[in-house]
Amino acid sequence: MPSQQSKWVKYGGDAPGYKWWQTETEVTFTVPVGAVKGRDIAYNLKPGHLQVGVKGQPLIVDGELFASVLPDGSSWILDNGNVEITLEKSTSGPTWWASAIKGHPKIDVERIEASKHLDDSLLQKLAERDEEKLREKAAAEKAAAEGKTDAAGTEAKTEA
Repeated sequence: MPSQQSKWVKYGGDAPGYKWWQTETEVTFTVPVGAVKGRDIAYNLKPGHLQVGVKGQPLIVDGELFASVLPDGSSWILDNGNVEITLEKSTSGPTWWASAIKGHPKIDVERIEASKHLDDSLLQKLAERDEEKLREKAAAEKAAAEGKTDAAGTEAKTEA
């Protein structure tokens, strides 16, 4: 039976052309396709590869899955301009995927595993710390781009 998921842990994320999330047994994709009919959807699933798009247009998703899935246990529907795809994970693969498609943005699967043993208040503190680090990194990159600091974040010296 899948464990309770914490709202402070990322079980998926945003990637090029789609959003995804997962449980211990399934991976779900949301692929925006606009106002089309089901017959207009280009969909091809193999145990290790997914292709999704609109017929006659470049594919929106075309990549090697992080791990194998069971095509016979997987399905898709068209809902409000999105293709919602549910893939059944293969029992021989990892429980948690770091990314939906290999080479796409990764999530912290160690945090998912740790969530089984950590209190939600501690997970919240870890999530807040991660967000603060991202804000600090973005601010340092912005300052470096403006020439106010170097890449390490130390104040740039200007000659008078």
